Amino acid sequence: MTTIFPIAYFAPISYFQKLLIAEKVRFEIWESYPKHSSRNHCKILSPNGVLELIVPLKKPSKSKTITKDVLIDYSTDWQKKHWRSFISAYSSAPYFDHYGIEIEEIIFQNHKTLVALNQEIHERVCGWLGINIPFIETEDYLKSGIIDYRNDFKQRNEMATDFYQQVFTDKSSFVADLSILDAIFNLGPMTRKLIS
Repeated sequence: MTTIFPIAYFAPISYFQKLLIAEKVRFEIWESYPKHSSRNHCKILSPNGVLELIVPLKKPSKSKTITKDVLIDYSTDWQKKHWRSFISAYSSAPYFDHYGIEIEEIIFQNHKTLVALNQEIHERVCGWLGINIPFIETEDYLKSGIIDYRNDFKQRNEMATDFYQQVFTDKSSFVADLSILDAIFNLGPMTRKLIS
């Protein structure tokens, strides 16, 4: 059975946990683009707690714009803000130097569409984790005969993640189900074990 996932900007850990057990994965691009979701939001652990980073968008057809047509808005310095936030949150993490260069490269590439940005993120993260889940887009909007995760991942799943050492664990308690970047920067290749 086909499992439909939303596209995601540095998706939460629970997203990858579900990806690993899904069959025939497809990524939704034909929906009317919904607000406030993992499609253009990610949550990281900053020195001041959970920080939500948002990619600003342009929707040519306003509320009727479908996901494949959503453009990234470069009228603000969101790329610098996100990159500085990643540095502030993770520069002392064990694997920041290893993965940070590629993340900076992805963010500053000026992808035209949100789908293009999220496809590159998906392919890089899967490569780092050694998992083979190709980014195959939906061909139309399916309503039945599917496992539907399009509306999942809006809120962090507090039960999704086993404990692992985070950068600010000494200052605050463990925070579950952040962006996959939190696990990658802290655990490196061992992130695969966390999501399995």
